[in-house]
Amino acid sequence: MRPYIYTALLSLVLVHSQITTTAPSLTHPILSYLLESISKELLEAFKQRRKFTLGELLQAALDVEFVNQTLSQYNTPRASELQQGVYVELDRGSDAEARLGLREGLGGMKKILGELRGGSRAELWVTLPIPMISGL
Repeated sequence: MRPYIYTALLSLVLVHSQITTTAPSLTHPILSYLLESISKELLEAFKQRRKFTLGELLQAALDVEFVNQTLSQYNTPRASELQQGVYVELDRGSDAEARLGLREGLGGMKKILGELRGGSRAELWVTLPIPMISGL
């Protein structure tokens, strides 16, 4: 996982902490909005790339899926639409060989993703003992 994704998620943990202590009823709408914003920025960033190598495609798919799974409880129809657009852009910028490599590496990628999510949650818990950490 690239550091910028981890940094963004860490920032969301801080936001989550602040919202839940000051205005808990706003947690879901604010984090949903932020997920939409992140999804939009990812889409715009990937639109600027003309081509993805297999390594870049794997990294991008891992980053996007990590964000999507970590914030799944805050998903909205708009966020889903933007996330679908991200996958379309990744597909558009990759050739048949890279797409095949992605499919072949998908099982391993899901295992890595699960390990990253578990490790990140543990690390975030140590860094910020937030009561609702399971929400992120």
